[in-house]
Amino acid sequence: MKAPKLIDKWFDKYHNIHNYLYRYENGVRLVVSQNPATVEINIGAILEAGSYFERQLGVPQGTAHFLEHMMCKPSDLFKTREEMDAYTFGNRNRATVYSNATTSRRFLYFYLDTNQTAQERAINYLNHQLHYPLSRFSEFMETERKIILAEWQRFPKLDQNATLQAELFLLDGKYPEFSEAIIGTSESISAIQIADLEKFYKEMFNADNLILAVQMQHAPTPTLLMQLGKLAAGFVSAPPKVKDPEVLHNSFRYHVFHDPKEQGLYMSFNYFIPQRPEYDYKEQVLNYLVNNLINKVGNDEYREKLGFVYDVGYIRSSLTWEWLVRGYKLTCNPEHTQELLDLSLTFWEKGIEFLKTKQGELWFIGQVSKYIFPLTTKFDDDYAEDIATGVLENKYRYIHTQAVKEAKKLKMSELIDFIQTEIVDVPPHVWIESSLPEAEVEKMIKSSNLTKFWKAKSSKKSNA
Repeated sequence: MKAPKLIDKWFDKYHNIHNYLYRYENGVRLVVSQNPATVEINIGAILEAGSYFERQLGVPQGTAHFLEHMMCKPSDLFKTREEMDAYTFGNRNRATVYSNATTSRRFLYFYLDTNQTAQERAINYLNHQLHYPLSRFSEFMETERKIILAEWQRFPKLDQNATLQAELFLLDGKYPEFSEAIIGTSESISAIQIADLEKFYKEMFNADNLILAVQMQHAPTPTLLMQLGKLAAGFVSAPPKVKDPEVLHNSFRYHVFHDPKEQGLYMSFNYFIPQRPEYDYKEQVLNYLVNNLINKVGNDEYREKLGFVYDVGYIRSSLTWEWLVRGYKLTCNPEHTQELLDLSLTFWEKGIEFLKTKQGELWFIGQVSKYIFPLTTKFDDDYAEDIATGVLENKYRYIHTQAVKEAKKLKMSELIDFIQTEIVDVPPHVWIESSLPEAEVEKMIKSSNLTKFWKAKSSKKSNA
């Protein structure tokens, strides 16, 4: 494998890190993040080969996760577990190499962390995982199935899994791949065959889906780039597997999830927003301010004035590849459920009223100042890997100084307009988890001012 071509480089002033993006001749990409604050070397191989693709390939649910397990077993390079341990364990003269792997809906990760003196050993170990001999699957298949079924026992069943039930509610029958357990079900795990693992590996492990990520103290050297080339070797280009996006609509909906172990009552108000293909730096600043405003209003109104909650938090997370969900969440004593449902209708009005006061002006300038002049960030061993996943998503080059420019010229009126048009005027998807009987909570929701308001607005819109 020839030395890779440098295709991009940039300096992250916020983290004081120089970043380099390379491409090997077969198309495999490589991110190297030069971080002077570390003596570690963090090496990862990320593949766009998560559980999402199982349906497209027609393999049982849980195949991607099963494959992750199998590729961490003894190989042709390390023939036994004892050989693997002997290679990774440290002693008085060499560093320990720590390895792990994980599966998400979009990605499959293999990563290693060690002292920089063990660079070559770490790369060799990752090489044995990435180029795993499929012929050895049969030796470990059934034992690993038992291990995964034991792991599955740790998770609540689908109807008792609050996270999956919330996703099912929000997606409302769309994007089924994003509301399934990554590990699979007991039935699907039991159904996975060697042919399924081989098919998934051969279809998804290709040069276009693979990116390597390294974070280290020093700038990349020709020696390092050639060593990493061993990881990239052998993978060929393949056409991407894509699915037409579906459209999610904001409408007033609610769902009550009964959890007998829930001590308090968890409530969230959720709004769909499309994922943007490029960074919108102004919106990054606005989201930061909205987050802090939620904390401010929640603390002042719900906690200090009424004593209903301990805190109120911001929600902004990826729901699917095309859609994000944003909003706010709180946990309260169940006896305050009705009151908080009614108060939610004026939550943002309270925030806007506060922003229009003298104290609100001081708060706004203070929050903008915090954004412009950040404090030192903690070391993040996933830094390079996060950039790498961004490369696979075609959105990776976040420049904090661009966001600072937007923060410096942002006006209070723009924040208020953003809250009004993006949140206040948008009907929420309300999710509640409680140990109270579902019928009791649903009765409170139906009789709340929140429901009356949005039903009246929907009816008025329909008659217009």
